[in-house]
Amino acid sequence: MRTITRIVLYAMPLLIAAACDTTEESYYPGPESDITISVEQKGAILLSADGTAQTIDVKATTYWDATIEESGNTFSVKQSVEKGDGTVTVEGQPNYNSGVKQGKLYLSARNINKRIEVDVMQAQLKFSMGKQDDITLPERGGSFMLEFESTVSWNFEVSRGDASWLTCNPGISGEGKWDRITVDVEVGPNYTPSERSVTLLLRPQNGDLIPYLGTLPDSFTVTQAAGTPPTGVRASVDSVKYHEGYLTVNYESVAPVQEVGVEVKVAGGETVDRYPAERVNGSYPLSGPVTVNVTGLDEGVRYMAVPYVTSMVSTVEGEQVEFTTDAEIVYRGVEIVSYDIRPTARQVFVTAELNSDVDVTEGGITIYNADGSHIVTYTKPINANVTSFEIESVDFMSPKTEYLIEIFVRTALNEAVTDRISFTTEGLVPDEGDNTPPDGPNAN
Repeated sequence: MRTITRIVLYAMPLLIAAACDTTEESYYPGPESDITISVEQKGAILLSADGTAQTIDVKATTYWDATIEESGNTFSVKQSVEKGDGTVTVEGQPNYNSGVKQGKLYLSARNINKRIEVDVMQAQLKFSMGKQDDITLPERGGSFMLEFESTVSWNFEVSRGDASWLTCNPGISGEGKWDRITVDVEVGPNYTPSERSVTLLLRPQNGDLIPYLGTLPDSFTVTQAAGTPPTGVRASVDSVKYHEGYLTVNYESVAPVQEVGVEVKVAGGETVDRYPAERVNGSYPLSGPVTVNVTGLDEGVRYMAVPYVTSMVSTVEGEQVEFTTDAEIVYRGVEIVSYDIRPTARQVFVTAELNSDVDVTEGGITIYNADGSHIVTYTKPINANVTSFEIESVDFMSPKTEYLIEIFVRTALNEAVTDRISFTTEGLVPDEGDNTPPDGPNAN
């Protein structure tokens, strides 16, 4: 009898838990034969080649899942609900391959698995360009437009010449579109004494698609007449302090500039090196000034700087300028030279004298009890190269009481901090509101 009672007691929590269960087993109570899942879709789901989506209705009496079986990442599936009636949306990526892409959509509910075929049809690829005649432009330049169709990524290949003198918008390559594509081409003046030309071919970026594109467009040539070499390129150089490591070149040019810089020589001797200036947004403007970073020179030596400007036509040198390198400056930061601590009955006023060769970012004081326990820290922003700063505490101290104080200043290079300095506040005066800083006590 005792055993039977124990079994009943153990079984009661299990019966209660089963009665409260809200899992898929109890969503629609009843025998497993009553669980159903159905769709009205007849046959395979057919998606168009440009990557469209299709939604189907699902009727179910329990929890269910929608999954895709495929090779690759062609399909994505989105399920609107986890249980009961809902929808499934299947989306396919664009299909530019040589055949139909296939997958299988599975709708699963406990003992039920429904399979629906999903196909993305093959795209009718477009890749064509009407007869493009050769293009001839005058020496002053001009513009023209290229039109073509391409549903795949494309680019204009250079079969002969150099295309750097063509400016193409939106570019010399791009993504495929179902609409007609246009590329605007601009050509600037030709400052060279020679005719220039480039031969282009429109081709798919993916060479594997070529067998499916039919006849490819023919090549065409863009030619620009020879120009007249410009004149009037001038250059000069101004020297600056060598510890900053720069020379400044002033120049003017009517032709596009390919390089600006200085050639540095030992005074009366051999060339040390040529130092080009940094480009501005990938190119040089038609006129300066520009700065040239000269490195590796000995300190305290006389040098000669010869500026040069290389344009599309020629290289022109300016007059040489003599300069002497300075000894390199080593920045050390800040130090506290002296300080003046002036306590009142309830406050303390501090002035610190500094020696700094860089900007001081902030200064401050930290106040401690006589036993060394921290009370408060005050900081004051400075952000300037100063020789002194002043700071004061708020009205909080006790009269005739000993305190410790640290004075500190900070720069981007270092921090200077005094030792903890002892001081004693003054006694109360008849007017307790009088906190005029006294002269002299605790001055160092």
